[in-house]
Amino acid sequence: MKKSLILTMALSLLMMGSISSSLANTDNDNVPPPPPEKCGCKCHHPNFGQHPPKMTKAEFEKMQKERKKEFEKKLKLTKKQKQQIEANRLAKQEKMEPIKKEIGSKIAKIHQIKTSNISEDEKKAQIEAIKKEIEPLKIKADELRLQNMKEFEAILTDKQRATLEEMKKERRAEFKGCHRPPCGCRPCPINPEKK
Repeated sequence: MKKSLILTMALSLLMMGSISSSLANTDNDNVPPPPPEKCGCKCHHPNFGQHPPKMTKAEFEKMQKERKKEFEKKLKLTKKQKQQIEANRLAKQEKMEPIKKEIGSKIAKIHQIKTSNISEDEKKAQIEAIKKEIEPLKIKADELRLQNMKEFEAILTDKQRATLEEMKKERRAEFKGCHRPPCGCRPCPINPEKK
């Protein structure tokens, strides 16, 4: 009886020891790694990587109007300039619409091909052919945008053009800062020279 009691106690101690050591190992495995050193970039924000909620059409139009007003205010556009710019924008929009529709229809064809029952090689060949058809349309659209920008700048005074160039430089700096990963996680607008 004494031997079985001693044996039971010894086994229970061994089991408790092995259980506690296995628990200790799992606790260490679940410990998250320390957070990376914060460099001031947006990637350390708690909502980083989450898409903002989608805007309604009314919210989007409101945002566009506010941006347009701010843009006009910074450039100090006159009423006559605003009218000329709007007329040019509408003319460009009229020229751009058929190009956009054609690109859209070709992209729809690509989606149809992707979901079709043809072989992967055939899909790839057909998609490549359509992409080759889309490329000149994109170039044509870019040329229209460039032409519109030149017409827009021709309407501006020298002082307004200088202001516009400053605005472009600021925007490029913001854009560059948002697309260069300095800390290995995501771009850092605060320290863009970090690599």
